[in-house]
Amino acid sequence: PTPQPTPQPTPAPTPAPATPTPSPSSPSPPDPDQCDNAAWDANDCDFFNFGVSPCNGATLPGVSENCTGTGTGCKVHIGYGIAGYNCSQYCGNHSLGCSGAWYGTCEDETPTLCSTIFDENDALCECEGFSTKSSAPKTSLHQAETCLAAFDEYKACVEEKFSGTPEYEELWPAPEIRDRIVAAIEKHEQPSCVNIPKSVAEKLRAIPCPLSS
Repeated sequence: PTPQPTPQPTPAPTPAPATPTPSPSSPSPPDPDQCDNAAWDANDCDFFNFGVSPCNGATLPGVSENCTGTGTGCKVHIGYGIAGYNCSQYCGNHSLGCSGAWYGTCEDETPTLCSTIFDENDALCECEGFSTKSSAPKTSLHQAETCLAAFDEYKACVEEKFSGTPEYEELWPAPEIRDRIVAAIEKHEQPSCVNIPKSVAEKLRAIPCPLSS
């Protein structure tokens, strides 16, 4: 007789791979650019991102750091308004002369000439002399008021859209910027000073003008 083959067990069907359950998508982080304010850029409000430094009767603008600390404030690191200009022009705009110019920072500087034109808003200048020029506002009242409105709008946007997020602290505007804008507005609102004869001033009981700082 012909031997019968040994019966083979029927293989179990291969189970189909399980379809993964999609996990709920995490919400996208807010876009930091969504609070950008066109009015701030259009009105050159970056002017207020930087401070000023008193120097021998003048007020030097666009200052990111006073290199002389508690001194006269005549050697400054400039972060605004120096691109395309040199230190002689910067100091001269405030009736002062230039005694030194550098690349770098207050802590790490490389000397150059007072006539060197800086390509970027990043320079060290030291001014000398004494200025009797009136410290007039560097911005118009309209510009300052527009920048104040833009600042408050940006601040409200950051508060609304980024509160509780990691970006909040980074985007929150520095309060001293608003202080500078308000000071500029108040300076415009001060009464103007004019020269009049002493006899007329005494008759009108006019208030003397304060000395320019």
